[in-house]
Amino acid sequence: MKQTLDFNEFSNSTIDIWKKGVTKELGDKPYDSLIWSFDDNLNIEPYYSSNIQTLDVVAKTTREWSIKESFIYADALALNKAILLSLEGGINAIEIILEQDAEPNFELLFKGVFVQYIQVYFNGPFANSSAIRKYFSYCESIGVNINSLSGGLLSAAAQDELEDRIKLISSHPSALHFFSIDAFSVQNKGGHASHSIVYALNEGTRLLETLVNKGLSASMAANSIRFVFASEPSYFIEIGKLRAFRTLWAQVLKAFDVNKESINSIQIDTKTSGFYQSSVDRHNNMLRATTQSMSSIIGGTDTLEVIGFEQSLNQTTNESRRWARNIQHLLIEESYFNQLQDAAKGSYYIEEITFKLAAHAWQRFQYWQAKNEALNYSKEWNEHLEYCLTEMKKAIENGSKVFLGVNKYPNKSEKVSSEKTRHDRLVADFESKIGEGGK
Repeated sequence: MKQTLDFNEFSNSTIDIWKKGVTKELGDKPYDSLIWSFDDNLNIEPYYSSNIQTLDVVAKTTREWSIKESFIYADALALNKAILLSLEGGINAIEIILEQDAEPNFELLFKGVFVQYIQVYFNGPFANSSAIRKYFSYCESIGVNINSLSGGLLSAAAQDELEDRIKLISSHPSALHFFSIDAFSVQNKGGHASHSIVYALNEGTRLLETLVNKGLSASMAANSIRFVFASEPSYFIEIGKLRAFRTLWAQVLKAFDVNKESINSIQIDTKTSGFYQSSVDRHNNMLRATTQSMSSIIGGTDTLEVIGFEQSLNQTTNESRRWARNIQHLLIEESYFNQLQDAAKGSYYIEEITFKLAAHAWQRFQYWQAKNEALNYSKEWNEHLEYCLTEMKKAIENGSKVFLGVNKYPNKSEKVSSEKTRHDRLVADFESKIGEGGK
């Protein structure tokens, strides 16, 4: 006999009823032990209902993202082989890092690469308007229409570069971007999620004002800017971070009377964090990269780069690159993450995290706007990040912040010399004690 489900048989619950039940289960343990403090002392309760504070989140308008991989330019022929191998492995966005003052050989570098069908970015100290103009000339020489290209420049623009890049924007109003705000580096200095948001908002607004004052329309200026964030291991926080930032940056754009199409086209790039990699028990880095990737995608990234699990040892191999790519392919082909669009919407817990991050970051953003300072050169800003970094290292030392394979469940038989590892990582100092001291 078929029965109809009757949900009225379940009694209504309230937060007070729930708390009484939990308090009974906790016994001598206080209820406050369930409250999670994160970022700059923001608190998250263990229970939320539909009565939460909500933010009108501006979500990404598309479901898919681009799989990006970066390459340091050196030998053009060897790099061409590496790029082709990665393209065959399924990437659709590349970042060429120009570290040397040498003219790139684009004929060799992009031999067999159909640049009109992928995103091509240039970064590094010598990625400038001159370099990308030469790239355009190469594309025209092989019959590729520049307006069919996507990608652009991710390098910082010095003052003498501004005018040249503005000319590029005016002459190439396509899917190319010529300015980037690097919020990625904030994390390596000890910054939390809200610090990354504040930095991106503050520096993005300063750049937007500059471009408008130089004669660009606000919408055209907004379309030329990308934002780069690090993806960190704190799963729910990372989802909230990107959702909060996109929403707050949309508010900034509205204040500049940017058109709706440009607001819907905010571009966010994320990259998994080497700062949180371990050199001991380093295969755990692949697991960390997986959760970082998931939170970036759910948060709404437009491109995602997963770094190799051996970067903590200053190593990059074809094998580690392949595994890094396949993390994203698994999320697409077997987990269907490319079918998601703002999947976090309606989750009371994540909505509360998003709201609190946004409210806190907006308050700090207004503070720095009033001071009218570039954060990179602010003593107050940098001293605060140094303090946060010190506190994070203390948390690793005392075990209050768990780092699997390092301060929790370590492989005591594994020892790695600190001379072989990168020192710009959160656990580098702690690892040197267990690696060389044999603890």
